[in-house]
Amino acid sequence: MKARTQNRSHDIISSKKSIGSKEKDEEFEKESVERKLAEKALREQTYRNEQILQTAIDGYFLVNETGHILEVNLAASRIYGYSPEELAGMNIRALDADEPRKVKGEIKKILDEGSARFETRQRCKDGRIVIVEVSIHSVDIAGQRFFVSFFHDISERKRAEKMLLEKERELQIKNINLEEVNTALKVLLKRRDEDKVELEKKVVANVDELVKPYIEKMKNSELNEGQRAYLSILESNLDDIISQFSLSLSSTYRNFTPTEIQIANLIRLGKTSKEAADLLNVSSKTIEVHRKRIRNKFGIRNKKINLRTYLLSLKNR
Repeated sequence: MKARTQNRSHDIISSKKSIGSKEKDEEFEKESVERKLAEKALREQTYRNEQILQTAIDGYFLVNETGHILEVNLAASRIYGYSPEELAGMNIRALDADEPRKVKGEIKKILDEGSARFETRQRCKDGRIVIVEVSIHSVDIAGQRFFVSFFHDISERKRAEKMLLEKERELQIKNINLEEVNTALKVLLKRRDEDKVELEKKVVANVDELVKPYIEKMKNSELNEGQRAYLSILESNLDDIISQFSLSLSSTYRNFTPTEIQIANLIRLGKTSKEAADLLNVSSKTIEVHRKRIRNKFGIRNKKINLRTYLLSLKNR
């Protein structure tokens, strides 16, 4: 009886141990599956990140504290002209084309603030100098500091900006030159107007002092009717020259012949067609023909406008 009881107890203990071992195996297997899934997910994520970096438009460097490049992407290779294998292991300072003082300033900013964004000149494999816009961030991995750098070539943009600035400067210079020319023209025009006024004053003064006194003497002398008529016309024409009537007439109606201007002047002085004909030694019919032509050129033919009144109005224009 006692032996049977001991055997039963032994079987129960063995059964419990078997169950416990099975549970541990299942738990281990579950953890193994989860670990494998996590590792697979990590590999896939790492692969995706690598694909993103390699297909990115911007260049990428992973740099250690000594400045050596650890990782690069294809865009970085295209910008610098080095193969990815050549860039990996190269010290980043070997690519700098800027003054050391500027480079040290940017490095200090990264160390102090943890990140920086700036423009810098870089030297390519073929010796070309390119301008790149850089964004750098420092990261700590396993107690070590690394620098992640993304950058892109902005040389074309900078050249375009420089050309635009040069064009703006050229336009500014042209505007200044135009302003100077305009100022000079204004001075010349003002001087011309002043000279014109001065000339007119001299002409009037000369006529008043050198011509009119003799006309007055001739008026008081013994003259026949024809002579007095000519003298009257001469005096009137002198007044017209001074008042610029003839200038106004010839400039406004450039298609007038000298004879038409002469007859128009006689009409303005109040001479009849017969009087004008006698003074010019032509027939009255000739004067009438010219009168019609004058009215036609003034655009008042067949209009109820007195020709003498119209001519007198020109003096005031």
